[in-house]
Amino acid sequence: MAQKVKFKRASSSQERCVCGLCIIAELMDEDNEENVRVTIGEVNLIYRAGVNIGFGAFALIYHAYIPAERKCAALKISKRNGSIEAIRREAAILQYVNEAVEDGDRSHIIKLLGYKEMVDTHQRETLYLVMEFGGMNLRDYFNERIKKVRDEGKIELTKIIRGAAIALEQFHKCMNFEIIITLESRYTAFFLVKSHKCCVTVKKFIID
Repeated sequence: MAQKVKFKRASSSQERCVCGLCIIAELMDEDNEENVRVTIGEVNLIYRAGVNIGFGAFALIYHAYIPAERKCAALKISKRNGSIEAIRREAAILQYVNEAVEDGDRSHIIKLLGYKEMVDTHQRETLYLVMEFGGMNLRDYFNERIKKVRDEGKIELTKIIRGAAIALEQFHKCMNFEIIITLESRYTAFFLVKSHKCCVTVKKFIID
């Protein structure tokens, strides 16, 4: 079972990756069985199979290192059958944003660096997404910041919410979302979120 690690910059005399999470020499060690080398699209990277930096409903997320560019990335790996289509939708949306939106207009939206689907000998699918590394997840960032600024917690929370709002605003502009609400009963509604610019149904929600 993969071990989750907290994002923390540790001091060391050895050279570390840009985010400070890993020692480069250890990542480049070909004798270390935890180090996995994989090519996703045109990106050659290394990640540690036994250590993840986060997880979601659909996948585990690993810190990855791209030696050729000397930069870090986030590698999302999904092997769950029920999540395959969700990951494909996510990849399609991020790819559309890559192609349709200038870098200056997406300061709060990460880039998709690579995408790959693999099928093993047992016909089990594994999906890989390589994305820009944004540092720690929102929950860990919030907890760390609040500890440092306890007296200004309300101000710090406002800044975090503002940052999330900017990201949503940028995403809304580039995708041109339409939200269709269908009332099934007094207590249940279906929300279908579509984009007029990208042929992808983003999500269907059931609200009880």
